[in-house]
Amino acid sequence: MAIRGLQTAPITALRRGFARLERWLEAERDQLPLWLPVMLGTGIAAWFALPLREHWVATICGGLAVMAAGISVSPGRRFARVLMWSGALIALGCGLAWWRAADDGRQVLAKPVTVAFEAVVLDIQARPADDKVRLLLAPASGDLPAKVRVTIAGDAVPQGLGETARIGLRARLMPPGEAPIPGAYDFARTAWFQGLGATGRALGPVTVIAPAAASDGFRDRLTTHVRFQLEGSAGGIAAAFATGDRGGIDEADEEAMR
Repeated sequence: MAIRGLQTAPITALRRGFARLERWLEAERDQLPLWLPVMLGTGIAAWFALPLREHWVATICGGLAVMAAGISVSPGRRFARVLMWSGALIALGCGLAWWRAADDGRQVLAKPVTVAFEAVVLDIQARPADDKVRLLLAPASGDLPAKVRVTIAGDAVPQGLGETARIGLRARLMPPGEAPIPGAYDFARTAWFQGLGATGRALGPVTVIAPAAASDGFRDRLTTHVRFQLEGSAGGIAAAFATGDRGGIDEADEEAMR
C-alpha cells in the first residue's frame, strides 16, 4: 500500500497542477484571444531568427506537434485548446514568413560571374573618401538580378552618367556576402530586403549609351555645400544627415557607426 501511495503521489500532484492551471485560464478567458497574434508573431520571429531551412522545418513540425498534443490530450479542457491554438499559430507564422520569402520573386546571383551587360542607373552615390562611385543598376539582361550594385573608380566616371542613364559595362559580380561569424552584420539579409541581388566592381571603362535626364541637382548641390563647409569625414557625416549621401564618410568612421 505504501508503494502504491508513492506511485500515485506524483500523478495526484500533476492533476492538481493542471486543475489550478485550468482555473487560472478560465479566469483569464477574456484575455486569451489577445495572445493569438503573439503566437503568430512568435512563428514569424522564429523564421527571422533561425538561419537554416532545417530549423524552419523543425519549428513548423514542433508547432504541429504541440497542436496535436492539444487535440489528443483532454480536448474539452481550456488548457488543451490553448496548446492547440498556440502550436497551430506558431507553425502558421513560420510557414507564412517562409512562403512570403520564397514567393517574393527576388533573384539573387548564385555564384560569382564576370559579365558584360547594359543597365539603367537607378541611383548614383559618390564616395570621395574612397575615390569611388557606387552605382545601383537595373540590368537589361534577364539572366542577372533585377538590381545590382557596382563600384567604379572616381576618375572613370564618364560624361552624362547619372540617374536614368543607360550604360554599358563589364563587371565582376558576386552574391551579397553573408555574416562572417554568427551574430555579425549579415549583408546578405540586408541586401535581400533592399532587392539587391549582386554586388561587384566595374572592369574597364563605363560607356554611356543614353545620358541621364536633366534635373536641377538640388540634392547633389546641397551635399557639396555641406562637405565644403566641413572638411573630412565630419563633412561626410553632416551630409549624410542632410541628404542621406554617405559617400564622404571615411571607412573607419562608417564601420564604427555601423
